[in-house]
Amino acid sequence: MIFFAMFALLLPPMGIIQRQGITNTLIAYSGILVGFVNLLVLQPYLLTPEEVGLVRILYSVSLLFSSIFPVGISSFTLKYFPYFRNPEKGHHGFFWIITGATALLYILFSTVGYFFKDIIIEKYTEKSFLFTEYFNYVLPMGLFMGFIAVLTAYCFALFKPNFPSFLNELFNRLAFTILLSLYFLKLITIHSFIAGYVLIYGLQFIILTVFIYKNDRITVFPQWNFLKPYLNRQTFLFTSMFGFAGIASIGLKNVDVALLGGFVSLDKVAVYSIAVLIGTLIEIPSNVLNRITDGRISDALAKNDLNTVDKIYKDSVRYLTVVGGFLFLLLIVNLQNGLSFLPAEYRNGYWVTIIIASSSLINMSTGTNSSIIYFSKKYLYGIFLLLLLIVTTFLLNFWLIPNMEILGAAFATGISAFLFNVSKCLVIYRIFKFQPYNYHYLILVLFFSCALMLNFVLPVLDSVFLDLIYRNSSVLLLYIVGVFFSKLIPENLNIISRKTYP
Repeated sequence: MIFFAMFALLLPPMGIIQRQGITNTLIAYSGILVGFVNLLVLQPYLLTPEEVGLVRILYSVSLLFSSIFPVGISSFTLKYFPYFRNPEKGHHGFFWIITGATALLYILFSTVGYFFKDIIIEKYTEKSFLFTEYFNYVLPMGLFMGFIAVLTAYCFALFKPNFPSFLNELFNRLAFTILLSLYFLKLITIHSFIAGYVLIYGLQFIILTVFIYKNDRITVFPQWNFLKPYLNRQTFLFTSMFGFAGIASIGLKNVDVALLGGFVSLDKVAVYSIAVLIGTLIEIPSNVLNRITDGRISDALAKNDLNTVDKIYKDSVRYLTVVGGFLFLLLIVNLQNGLSFLPAEYRNGYWVTIIIASSSLINMSTGTNSSIIYFSKKYLYGIFLLLLLIVTTFLLNFWLIPNMEILGAAFATGISAFLFNVSKCLVIYRIFKFQPYNYHYLILVLFFSCALMLNFVLPVLDSVFLDLIYRNSSVLLLYIVGVFFSKLIPENLNIISRKTYP
């Protein structure tokens, strides 16, 4: 965590984006520390594999539902809020427009979901019976998650990303740690444990609402005369398309866990979930940067300021590629020794972690490509890619999971992510002619490959402690030398400059 806070300080001058990036980095990696303790220390030892699998399936299915019922409201917020922005007039009641629409859509989709309840439960009865006992928690948990996503997008549009990031990354993980401890000490039952898990998100929703009330003029109700010009076919098309797009985007990271429960036992779901969560740790800097830049990219595109968009895109690719490569190597070098501290069954997730980590590295190295497409006038290209993504993801999972189980789910996710990110880069080049890559990246890739191979050819020492020291030092030092020779990080950094992105 300290390393990345220092790394953020060394970034070229980005003004408010840099300052928010440092804060978000500290929050994110504090959350990672708590999450690490939760996932790799507490859960494997305090919960049975079936209970870990139950928690992960409940989370994944609820998250999928929460991506369905808002039907693109979060994306609508980031794209159209710049046109409503007016603090003196309470942004023309924009808050009530998005929350009212979200509430109505929840009623609609939860009613439909309730009628399909028996069909969904039947799929999990044989392999994941424990989940069927708690299926009724999906709708309330999805409600809280959906509203949290919408309100978080609203905070990002207000350029206030730090507090919602604190709630998402740190608060709910600390609360879960307390809940987990109470269950382990037998102070609460499994039913209270699951109910408390859902209520954590309810409390997060309440706190986020109070934060917005204290920091924004949400007492202003919708001004229909101002809203009327945006009630047109284009807005409806954008919002509805992004509703389906949201399912695809969330589905890429969660549909594998949700589908696994229908093909394998909950203990294997637990192994897969832990492996995936370890592999996606390297994406944290990307998530942090996207939270900060999404609103600014949307604002710049609304003003047709393509120079700013191009600069943010190139900077994001450069720094996320460098940091992503370092984190990937750090993970791979320590993976075998790290898994040895977990219960024996979790060590079967070694190759799953490597596949997912490779997918995460590809995602990082393509920068903020999603935001540029989705918030532009050519967003239909992004919608088309997302629809292809969800079809590809489902087909690959249904094909590979029955034959390869958890390894098949990992391959399905990795292949889908690779095709999706390459396609987005090609679309951006076609539309905007933005091309962030040059020969400097080839130098970095060469050193990265050599460092990766070095890890596998170095002899294993009898002492785990000494092995970790000399292996990390050798591999990471070689990569850092590669970063230096690639010249992707400027040598002269002026971190006190007031220069900012518009």
